[in-house]
Amino acid sequence: MDRLGKIIKSLKETEYSELFDQIASNNADKSSSLLAMAREQNLSDKECFEILKIKPNAYYTLKSRLNQKIENYLLSKMDAPKMDLVQNVHYASEHFLLTDKDRLIVMLKKLEKELLDYDLPGELIKVYQNLKQLYIHDSELFYSYSQLYNKQVAYSLAVNKTDDLVGNYFNTYSNFYFSRELIHIEKLKIIRKEINTIANLYQSHRLFILESLVEIYHLIFIEKETNPNSLDDLEEKFAKVDFVFEKYPNDSFYFQIRLAFDYLRFEYYHTLHLSKKEEFYIDEIKTNLTLFIENYSYYTFSPRYLISILERSSRLMQPEKLLTDYEGFVSIYSTEPSNYTQYITFYHFKAACFILNNNFSDAEKVLSKMRNEISFKRFPHIELELKLLLAYAYTQTNKEDLFNQLIKSVHRQIRNSSELEYESAKVFVKCITKIIHFPTQKDKILSLFQRFKAINTGHDQILTYLNAIKLPN
Repeated sequence: MDRLGKIIKSLKETEYSELFDQIASNNADKSSSLLAMAREQNLSDKECFEILKIKPNAYYTLKSRLNQKIENYLLSKMDAPKMDLVQNVHYASEHFLLTDKDRLIVMLKKLEKELLDYDLPGELIKVYQNLKQLYIHDSELFYSYSQLYNKQVAYSLAVNKTDDLVGNYFNTYSNFYFSRELIHIEKLKIIRKEINTIANLYQSHRLFILESLVEIYHLIFIEKETNPNSLDDLEEKFAKVDFVFEKYPNDSFYFQIRLAFDYLRFEYYHTLHLSKKEEFYIDEIKTNLTLFIENYSYYTFSPRYLISILERSSRLMQPEKLLTDYEGFVSIYSTEPSNYTQYITFYHFKAACFILNNNFSDAEKVLSKMRNEISFKRFPHIELELKLLLAYAYTQTNKEDLFNQLIKSVHRQIRNSSELEYESAKVFVKCITKIIHFPTQKDKILSLFQRFKAINTGHDQILTYLNAIKLPN
């Protein structure tokens, strides 16, 4: 049962018993049953929901909630060593005037060593502040600790600055993804360079992890468009990230940010079309999908996962699995139009799921609703994609008048695009126009569709998941 089962089996007996009692005490019978099954047996997801006598949709919801309970339990356990360090720093500061000087120095120097290893500049600042005070009458040591204090202040600011830059990078990428305005690529390159510059100033595993979030994403989604060899060293990069995580298993930030790297690994293997390797990371993300989409957009462009899943399903010609695997997510997830990143991507995903499964009327409803609720003025590219998706739906429901109106709008938008040529979009328009007006010209339609797929690359590519759409027989 993927990583969740492995984690449950790896728990010590005392940990498992404590966790089981916590879950059982809340009258969560099915959660405790699933926990026991994962601990004692090697079952597939299908076997589990059949034994529990619940539908797949309810099972994946149950599994997600159990996963969250386990993560909360593990976080509470692994926080302890780090929290002890923080508490000891506060203790030393609060009892500064009440503790023997020699004993306090020994305590502070021990804390210094441990905090340096954990890479915690905020607490180190307090330690060096105390050591400065203790050596106020020793000019040499006072100067030495003053320098260390200043260094940690500068380093703390560098970490905070890098964290801000990471958030800025992915916010800029989301603007690029929806608009495809090339100015955003230049901004992304500048932010990436600034992060690299800061990270190179320090021997810091914390900065390395933050830098890696941007570096890996940039290589996969920006650099590979112009540099085919950009992915060559990513396995080594992932191995270095794993080394940091394994060395600091009690760091709560590292524990939580693993999911972002699971996503990056999925995108890496997805780009290489390594289907078997994709599957493991799909299971990890799917178990935490709502949490991932909503909470991780600061540290990666998390909604992009939904589009990549569409691409994968289409590549493997398995569109029917979309509604089976993501039925629960599609039925219960909701977000507001003000959160445009998640809103547009989710409803784009939902409409595409319907279209790939030949449910065109529901796709039309979703797309029409979205066009009425969102202003796409800032997002011309995604607006074009959604117009073309809706136009294709009209070809399948024989709404010729609505199709003609929409295609006129598409033509105007393509003509007004000053930066992108949209050659693949032009071919796709010809293809779907043939479908609705000349459906008997099957060879021509197929030829146009094959050409569309062949040239649908680069920053102006559209509807990258349409390999599995229905064409006239």
